[in-house]
Amino acid sequence: RDEIEAFLLKAAEATCNFYLEHTPTCGISGAVQHTSGLGTPAHTISVNTDAHCPMMQMADLAVVADANETLDHLERLLGRPAEGDAGTMQEGVA
Repeated sequence: RDEIEAFLLKAAEATCNFYLEHTPTCGISGAVQHTSGLGTPAHTISVNTDAHCPMMQMADLAVVADANETLDHLERLLGRPAEGDAGTMQEGVA
């Protein structure tokens, strides 16, 4: 149990550190309610179909694409089947 707790703590810490330094936004326009709580991340990454929305203008990396399709593709690149990919799940892996 101690090893599992230590692993989960490391994973949570790595996730928090990533989001403090990098702010990924997918399909978010950048209206004031979205941007007011951002703080000052080191890097902002935005995926949106509207290249001219405020969030894309603020982003360090702006990807003009459908956010859901982009995330599905990223999952496949990382070796994890995207939701809806039938028959690609490995047994015992959720």
